Amino acid sequence: MEFKRARTDKQKDQRLNQILQVAEALLQKHDYADINMKLIAEHLDYTRGNLYKYYATKEEIFSALFQKQLHLWVEDTLQNFAGAGNLSDTEFATLWSQTIAKYGTMLKIDSLLSTIIETNIDFEKLIEFKSAIINDFYRLLPLVKRQLPFFTEAEAKDFLYFQLLHASALYMNIQARNREQKLLKICDPAYNFIEFIPTFKDYLYTQICGIKTIQAKNKR
Repeated sequence: MEFKRARTDKQKDQRLNQILQVAEALLQKHDYADINMKLIAEHLDYTRGNLYKYYATKEEIFSALFQKQLHLWVEDTLQNFAGAGNLSDTEFATLWSQTIAKYGTMLKIDSLLSTIIETNIDFEKLIEFKSAIINDFYRLLPLVKRQLPFFTEAEAKDFLYFQLLHASALYMNIQARNREQKLLKICDPAYNFIEFIPTFKDYLYTQICGIKTIQAKNKR
């Protein structure tokens, strides 16, 4: 696409969205380490100088992409559960897993955030980024506490953090093992692929049951 200078806020937002779309597409095809500002600019038909007018580093681009994806996931989760009514723990774990599974880009970036991406972002911008995603993330707290009313505020926050940590680790493990699993399937036709949704659903359900068991013992 030919670069044209953004002269209005609407045009600037369009440029930012174009950059994030290209970054997401590149992340589907390349390892994060192989993506740089030059590659992103080339796919936008920008010069690197033009790209630097919007983002100083690729880490800023991918942190912005994570923020956008997390917001979409939060909105999707709230909408799905709003119309779901009262759910059993199994139904809750299933719907949660089905929803988060749609956001592979978010999970992939989450696995890189603290160890790689956040190390190359200006500290002031990092504070702004963290504040924004935490505020968005915590919009899910009432939903968690509605399903698990025995949770304290701190326990509900822990649940949110741990489920995202586990989801991103599981997603990346499955992605990394795709080639290995294909080889195993050839050598052993009875081999079963690891699938994200049922595996993550079982994790969530087991976690909820375990917490309930501990709560019951503490009340004795």
